[in-house]
Amino acid sequence: MSETKPIQTSANNICVIGTGAIGSTLAIIFSQRSPTFFIYSRSHTPQASFPTKQLTGGLNLVAKPNNLTSVNWKDIGAVPKNTDYWIAVKSTDLNEVLLRLYPCLSVEANVILLQNGIGVFFEAFDVLRKASPILRALAFFGARKGDSEDVLVSGDVKLTLASLPEDKHRASAIQHYLEFHGIDGYTTHNIARAEWEKTFVNLVVNSLATLVRKKNGCILESPI
Repeated sequence: MSETKPIQTSANNICVIGTGAIGSTLAIIFSQRSPTFFIYSRSHTPQASFPTKQLTGGLNLVAKPNNLTSVNWKDIGAVPKNTDYWIAVKSTDLNEVLLRLYPCLSVEANVILLQNGIGVFFEAFDVLRKASPILRALAFFGARKGDSEDVLVSGDVKLTLASLPEDKHRASAIQHYLEFHGIDGYTTHNIARAEWEKTFVNLVVNSLATLVRKKNGCILESPI
C-alpha cells in the first residue's frame, strides 16, 4: 500500500467541513487569500468542484477554484497536522464528524465549532478530550443558499471565538488571521456565556422575522 503524501500548503492551513451556507461563506472568504481544503460532511468521495460559486448580498466574492481543494474522508490524513478544522455541519451530524476526525488530530491542530446551540463545546470535549484544542465560533451574520449556486450573505461577517483560558493564545492567533481575511473576530474565555448570548440573539431574530413574515436575513439587511 502506498503511503499518502502530505498536501503542501502555506503556513496557515484551513479545512472547512460542511458546505452549507455558513461553511460555504467561510470557505470562499478564506480561499481569496489562502489555500483552503473542504470536506462534505457525509460524502465519501471527493467533489470535482466547490458547490457554491459566489457570495452575494452583503458580500460579492467569487470562489477561487485554484485555492479550494476537495478532500475525501478516506484521505483526511493527507491534510497537514497544523490545520484549523472549521466544522460547519448540522448539530445532528457533529458527533459523527468528530469521530471521523479524531484519528487525524494532534496538538498542532485546532477544532473550531460553528454550530448553534448550548453545550456544543462540552459535547465535543467529551468526544475529543485532549486530542486537539477546541474553540467555539459563533456566527453573527446571516447566510442562506439561494436557488442557484450562490449564497446570500446578510450583515457584516463577524465571529465570536470562545475558548478555554489555556487556549487564549490560539484564539488570538485565529482572530488575527480572521482579520487578515476581512472577518471581524472577537475573543472570550467564557464559553457558556458566548453560547447563551448567541442563542438569545437567534431567539430575538427568529421571533421578529416570524412576526413580519420574512426570512431572518431581512433584519440584518435592513436593521433600521
